[in-house]
Formats: sequence, structure tokens, C-alpha cells
Amino acid sequence: MKKIILSLLLAITALTAVAAKQKTVVWNEPQAIYKSGANIRITTVEMKPEETVLHVNIKFHPKYWIRFSSKDMLIDETGRHYAILSGTHTCTGETDVPLDDYFWMPESGEVNVALHFEPLPADTRCFNYKEPGNDENGWAWWNIRDSKEDYRSPIPEEWQRNSYAMDETLPDAKVQKGTATLKVRLLGYKPEMKFGLQIHFMPLNSTREFFDKKFPFADDGTLTAEVPLYLARSVNVAIDEPQIYFRPVLAPGETTEMLIDLNRLKDPFVAFKGFLARTNFESTRPEKTTEKQSQKNAIKLLADIQKQKTPIERLNFFRKRLDRAIAACNKEHKTSAWKALRRMMYEQDYLSWLVAYPSQYTDLRIGIHYQGRSPHNFEEYDSLSKAFYKECEGKLSYPFGYARDYPEEYAREEKHIADMEILSAPYAPASFDFWRVSWLDDHISGLNHDLQALRSVLENHHGTRDFAKIEKSHIASIKSPAVLAILEEHKAEQERLRR
Repeated sequence: MKKIILSLLLAITALTAVAAKQKTVVWNEPQAIYKSGANIRITTVEMKPEETVLHVNIKFHPKYWIRFSSKDMLIDETGRHYAILSGTHTCTGETDVPLDDYFWMPESGEVNVALHFEPLPADTRCFNYKEPGNDENGWAWWNIRDSKEDYRSPIPEEWQRNSYAMDETLPDAKVQKGTATLKVRLLGYKPEMKFGLQIHFMPLNSTREFFDKKFPFADDGTLTAEVPLYLARSVNVAIDEPQIYFRPVLAPGETTEMLIDLNRLKDPFVAFKGFLARTNFESTRPEKTTEKQSQKNAIKLLADIQKQKTPIERLNFFRKRLDRAIAACNKEHKTSAWKALRRMMYEQDYLSWLVAYPSQYTDLRIGIHYQGRSPHNFEEYDSLSKAFYKECEGKLSYPFGYARDYPEEYAREEKHIADMEILSAPYAPASFDFWRVSWLDDHISGLNHDLQALRSVLENHHGTRDFAKIEKSHIASIKSPAVLAILEEHKAEQERLRR
């Protein structure tokens, strides 16, 4: 009998221990939408019987302050509030953070803290973090979920049968001043998020003429933005708070629609409709390589570059690298338009290495040093940049020195550049990267040349405020009536402003 009782007691003790252990729910690297002026990441959520702890990594400017309020709270899906209790550290590597007082960031610009709250129920699947009464500048994190849970918002009925064209091609450049319409719908949106869609780009690649406008989302998570364009081209679009960035190709007189799910931030783009819908959707697909693999690739690229001892060796290395990238791109099961955009991106990268080798090398070294993260100690960043740039002293950048020291290679490369898709293809201006090679306008012909020459004229025009001082050869080289009409329009506007 005693043995039976003892066995029962042991069994009850074991079950109690298991039950107690199960009461603590842990989410590692949870998904969340962040709104703050700092680079913040919740690394772990611990839902204990007695409290809920958020372990948080913060990156911010060294010697700047941050502050957590005693009014901060968690809000579960039922709307119930859970007050903050303290900012006491729980493990090695964490720092105590006071409530209602300034916390000054260390020299490193990085700190780990633990925020303690009243306990959330162990079966909580989603909650928010809120600093009441400070909607503009306060901490706010929404849709905090276990990243292991593949939660997706329900798809609206009108999007459930969305289909795409079998193939799409980029339109040939045609100057046609008009307005592109961009419609966006956010799933999982809450009115208190107050997100906006930022669109910024240079319509004619003149640094003096930005289109930079923020469009607010309605309470239902929808918006319609009208974008002035001269021709079909890529534009920069961002929803800054959840850090969703993309670059769709838009066109005058055309409508592009997109559906975005805030509950799946690792792959938020659900579907596209309208102009180049399939291509725009394919352009938003997550890269197959992880951050860790990207870092390994960067380290390998650096090692390969450092093996090249002469200018010609470097030139041949980057040529082969470009050829491999284009060959791999052509094998992708994507639209013809997607492949063209990707090939031109590779060509632009090649040209950047060719003509700005020290800058590219420095950026590569900086990226490896900071492991792809943004630097927060700017003094260190500046010092490293200068040191890395100095490693390139005496190494030629194209074309300087090549024409003199390697005339045959120079002649071959000039033909190679002139034949590049990014310069010669009639649809090249649709690519964002086309507008990044304006310094090669003497290698381009036709409308592509005229668009790049127009950029040079407008840059000088804004700088001098006097068309008479502009290099006449640029204006004389423009043959397209549509481009000349744009030039006259800008000239008239500048003369109006002078008066």
C-alpha cells in the first residue's frame, strides 16, 4: 500500500512540475510591427504566470536618450490592458531601464532591456504595445505574434480569384506626360496605426526636382495615390513604420493595385492587379538567400576582389561576374519584364564597380564590418570609411588610365558598354537603374540619350538659373520633339519665377 501511495505522490509531483513548466510560454524572435524613432526588435516574449516579460534589443544614436513611460501597457485581442511594472534586467547582457526618466544610449549605440508587465493569459495569440497619450512620438508595437505561427489575414473576396498574364514585357519609352494611379489595401490594419505611404523619386532624374509625398491610409487600410509621370518607370514606394519598401513600375494613364498583409511581414505582398501586375508581384518576392548567407557572399566577393592584382584582372573578374549573373537570371521562371529589370540592375552594379571602384570597395567593406546593419556610431563609421577608401589608392577606375595604359582593352570595353541593355534597349528608362547611369549619356543614342541629356540640362539650369550659360552641346544633341517640349516647359517656368 505504501508503495502505491508513494508512486501516486511521485506521479502527482511529476505532473505538477510539467504543468508548472507549461505555464510559461516563450516566443523567440516574434513578429511585430514597430513604430518608433529607433531600430527596435523584440527578441523574446515570456508569458509567465506572474508576469509577461518583453526582451528588447534597441539600436539608437550613441549618447541620445530614450524613455519608457509608467503608462505603457500591453493590449490583448479582447482590448484588456496590462500595465508595465518595471524595466529591471533579467539576465547578463541586459541593462536596467528606468520608467518616466531619460535613459542615455551607450557609446555602442546598442542596448538590451527587459520590460515587465502584468501577466497576459498563456493562450494569448496576439497583442499590442502602446504608450497612451503619445500617439505621435511614443512607442507602439502592433500585431505581436509568435513567428512560428503562420498567421495570414483573410483574403478579401474581390482578390480571391486574382490571376496574372502568362508573360509581360516592359513598354518602350514614350514621353507621355500624365498621372499613374496606385491603389493600396493593407490587411491587418488598425486606425490607430496612422500609417502613410511615401512615394519619392526624381521624375526626370534631376536632383532639383523631387516628387516626395506622403499619402495617409484611411481607417479601413486603403488609399489611392496619383503620381505624375513623363513615361513608364520605376518609383520608390515605402510604408516606413513597418519598413515595407518596394519599387513598382508605374505608367501614365495606368492603374496599379496591390494587396499587403501586415500579419506576414516577412512576405507582406499578397497580390497585384493592373499594369505589369505579375512583374511587380515577382519583383517583391523575398530573396532566397538569408542574411547569414548574404554576409558569406559579401566576404567571398571581397576575397575574390583582393586576389585581382592588376586593373585588367579586376576588369575581367567583374565581366565574368556580370555574365554569370545574367545567365542565371535568364533561367528564372519569371516574366520577360522581370528578367530585363534584373539584368539592367546587374549591369548598373557592374558599371558602378568599373567607374567608382574605391567607393564600391569601401561600401562592401563597411557592409561586412557592420554585418548589413546600419551603423550608429558615426565617428567610427567615418574613420572606417576613410581607412577602407585608402586601401584603393593608386587603383585605376574606368575610364581614367585605361585609355592611356590599356588602349585595346579600353576599346573593347567601350563597345561592351555601348551594347548594354541598360543603355541601348528602348525600354531601358522603365528601369530605376537606367536613371543611375546618366554619366554615360555619350554612349547612348535615340530617346534614351535625349532623356539623359535633358537631365544634364535641367541640372545646370537649376544651378545657374540661366539657359545661356548651359553647355550648348547638350541642348543641341536632343532630337526628340517631346523631350524638347519638356525643356521649353521648364525654361518658361524658370523665366516666370525670375519675374
